[in-house]
Order: sequence, then structure tokens, then C-alpha cells
Amino acid sequence: MPGVHGKRAEPGNALILTSGLGTGILQAAVEEGRLDAGACKDAIPSLTSHDSRLDQLLSRHNVIEAVGVDSSGLAGIALKIADANEVSLAFEESDLPLLPDVLEMVRGGTVTEKGECNRSIVGPQVNIAEEVGSEMVEVFFDPQLPGGLLVVAPDGDAMPLLASLHELGYADAAIVGRVIARGKFAIELV
Repeated sequence: MPGVHGKRAEPGNALILTSGLGTGILQAAVEEGRLDAGACKDAIPSLTSHDSRLDQLLSRHNVIEAVGVDSSGLAGIALKIADANEVSLAFEESDLPLLPDVLEMVRGGTVTEKGECNRSIVGPQVNIAEEVGSEMVEVFFDPQLPGGLLVVAPDGDAMPLLASLHELGYADAAIVGRVIARGKFAIELV
């Protein structure tokens, strides 16, 4: 399946996430009374302010694919991209941007039913390294509503794109992994 410019993701391409992860967990923490609704709203302003400026920015860069991270979580969207392009996606745990308080909420027991559902569906296609913390695993499968974009771009274009995202106000945007040759698993979390 070709991406936005008729190109396919291929090994060596960079993976960029435009915003921090954890919206589902934070919303669940508000519902549980563990987090103030105002704090949750303050944590995710860039996610609710998506406008045409981001679309214009992406059209000016060499973007192969840009897909919204939704209720299927980062893992679910990654699986769709990997399967459509017959590649695997490798994510670096330490590079995944997180919204404030997310790990604290997970450590306190806040998880989402949808996250568990995502793990049951997508989990068999994900290889998680032993050293990845259980909290980060929860975040990886957490539904993102609202969520940012997972962008695939040639490696040489990733840093200029990231700089442009930061200039536009996407402070949490980060290079979070790479496209690799299709392996036994569609997704690697290391």
C-alpha cells in the first residue's frame, strides 16, 4: 500500500511521533478521580489543536506516510503500517514521548480496557524486549484519543522534519524508531 506520496515505507526510514503518548491512561485517571480534569486538559493541548498548518508542513517535507494514532494505540497503527508495506517497525522505548503523569498513573494501577483489548489483538505481532518496563508496555497499547501522527520519512529527512514540527509547536515530537526488514514480528519494542 503506497503512502501519501505513492511511496512505500522501506528499511532505514525513520518513524516520527508528533506528540506524547498516554491520553487514554490520563482520561481513565480523571474518571477514577486520580487526576484533576484541568491537569489532564493542560497535558494535551497540542493534541487538540491540530489544524491545516500541520498538513501544510508535512506536504513540504519528504513524508512517505502519516497516520493518526487512534483508539488502536501506537501498536495498532504501527501494525497497520507494517503489514501494508510488508516491513517491520522497531521502536526504542527510551525515545517514546510521554505526556506528564502517565507513568505515575500506570504505576498506581490506571490502565484502560481498550488498551488491554489492543494488546490481545496486536500483542502476538509485537516482540517486546525483556528490559522494556511494564509501564511502557501499557502506554504502547494505550488508546490515543486524541492522538498525534505516526510519520514515516526517509532517514535523511527526519531531522529537518522534526525541527519543523518543533517550530510549529509540537514540542513532544520525536524520532521514535526505524523501519526494518520484515522479521518474525511486525513490531519490535526495545
